[in-house]
Amino acid sequence: MKTFYCSSSIANFKQGLQRKYPHAQWPRLGNYGTPAVFFGMYHIMDVLRLVWHKNSIVVWCGSDIVNMQKNSFLLGIVLGCNERHICENEIERKALEKLGIHAEIKPQLFDVVQATTAFPLNDGKVHAYLCAHEGRELEYGVWEIEDVAAQVPHVEFHIYGIQGKSKHQNVRYYGKVSQKQFLDDTKNYHVAIRLNAFDGFSEILARSALFGQYQISRILYPHMYFAPTKEIVKSCLQELSNVREPNYVGQSYWSEELNKPLV
Repeated sequence: MKTFYCSSSIANFKQGLQRKYPHAQWPRLGNYGTPAVFFGMYHIMDVLRLVWHKNSIVVWCGSDIVNMQKNSFLLGIVLGCNERHICENEIERKALEKLGIHAEIKPQLFDVVQATTAFPLNDGKVHAYLCAHEGRELEYGVWEIEDVAAQVPHVEFHIYGIQGKSKHQNVRYYGKVSQKQFLDDTKNYHVAIRLNAFDGFSEILARSALFGQYQISRILYPHMYFAPTKEIVKSCLQELSNVREPNYVGQSYWSEELNKPLV
């Protein structure tokens, strides 16, 4: 397949996808009947392009699925197309199944990122980080972190994307920063945290794995700590209190998985 589309709903990932698939064509509309790869299926234009092509691949994002749950018109069109569907975890697969869409699980990273081990920060602390959005602190687990912070004083928490002031000395808020600053800051940390209950395969987790870090996730993935509750988040952080070596096993696994092209 040479024709690729990136939905405007995830336009910020298009440059990364173009790096990952340098020989792909990214037209406004390709040749009728030819197969194509669709990253994102959110807007009416995405769906119309899907109808235009045949025997294509649709890579679903979390926001796409939520949108389809609310939009029976778009869903009906998608169900009328005979395509291969890909999602990123079991939570998404079950949600798509309820909509009548049968998908296979293949976590994606919408960029090319080579495995590299930084992990040099050695100040006797475990440095953990997460991202959140203003007004969505509950969804991203910010209040859980505030609740457990006092019980894991050996962990320094770095929270990006929102402003805040914690009563705990080991919790720091950075607000919105550039991607470059975020990557420069976090590449030397030890643990990435993602506590969204419904989510695609977060780029935070993906890049963290390729950096040889550890991950705590509310969604189950290979070689990552699975934390469905706040108490288990705390237990994971306690278990990681003496971590001194990078997560080489997870890094090796995800380096191979995430750099596999779809086609």
